[in-house]
Amino acid sequence: MNNQNTIKADVNVTTVGNYNITTTTANGVSFAASGIFSTPGNQQVTLYATGTPQNAGSFNYTINSGSSQCQFSLTYTPNTTAAVYTTNSTGGLCAPITINGIYKAGVPLNATNTINVQVNVTTPGTYSITTAPAVNGIVFNGSGNFTTTGNNTVTLFGNGTPILAGTNIFTIAGATGCNFPLTTQSTGGTNTGIFTCKLDGVLKRIILMQEPGYHSLHHFWDRQWS
Repeated sequence: MNNQNTIKADVNVTTVGNYNITTTTANGVSFAASGIFSTPGNQQVTLYATGTPQNAGSFNYTINSGSSQCQFSLTYTPNTTAAVYTTNSTGGLCAPITINGIYKAGVPLNATNTINVQVNVTTPGTYSITTAPAVNGIVFNGSGNFTTTGNNTVTLFGNGTPILAGTNIFTIAGATGCNFPLTTQSTGGTNTGIFTCKLDGVLKRIILMQEPGYHSLHHFWDRQWS
């Protein structure tokens, strides 16, 4: 907030002298004013805001002035200004980064499959961060609103189904993006062969796998060849 974020309160002065008027804190913001009443009677006081709004919506405040109190409601609108930030990295690799969840070939991602990355915010505002286009069948996305400058941790949520076991490099998009490796596990079977053939006239790739303890092969997955 800055010195243009103010509220005006009407007061009735019965005894002149110093005054200190404050409000409760709501949504990370409070208001205050101090000075000297030199004349009695009805007067208007300007209270100045301090703090940083945390969320959009309506919030209630209580003005405290000695034994006198009153309330008012203040509505905060969503911040539509795009944030300015850089992704923290070392040698092009995202750092720090935390990769959450288990990644297995052929197993769809769920709510546990997330990554936490750190960004340095210079201008608060809205953000949308992605690793698109998808790598090995999966992509990570996150969006929201930065309310403070400095280092902020962002959670990106995984979507899709890993195609193959192995390690792939993902890139957080943007001029100040970074890379990170992610390893996908096999489902536990032994890869016995990769074949291409036409099924119903469509060229597909088929992986046959043998599960531990079994002697028969089964069809693990197929997809249209592209």
